[in-house]
Amino acid sequence: MSYSRAEISEFEKKIGKSRATLFRWAKQGCDLRTERSVQEWIERNRLRETNIAKSRRRRGFTQKVSSNVPRQASGTFKLQSNGQILGPPGKLGAGAALARLEKEEEQGYR
Repeated sequence: MSYSRAEISEFEKKIGKSRATLFRWAKQGCDLRTERSVQEWIERNRLRETNIAKSRRRRGFTQKVSSNVPRQASGTFKLQSNGQILGPPGKLGAGAALARLEKEEEQGYR
């Protein structure tokens, strides 16, 4: 069945689903003009929902984009450390970092 954009906009308000979702449902065979067909598609998608999505819906959880690294207001990253400061960085890279760490450990044994 073919639907115009105006029809889809009306269904969007009536059903409460996005335009893209309704176009996809129509393409897959849902008759948006009959309420029974729409209810079957809503039930079908509810049954296919994952347990994680069900839990999030029950709890009212909205997905947030977060980071484990705290940020300062200036947009630079705040350094996290365990209180021990290594020497000033010279060369970059994992090999140079390992060399600095080994040097610090040797000085600690003396």
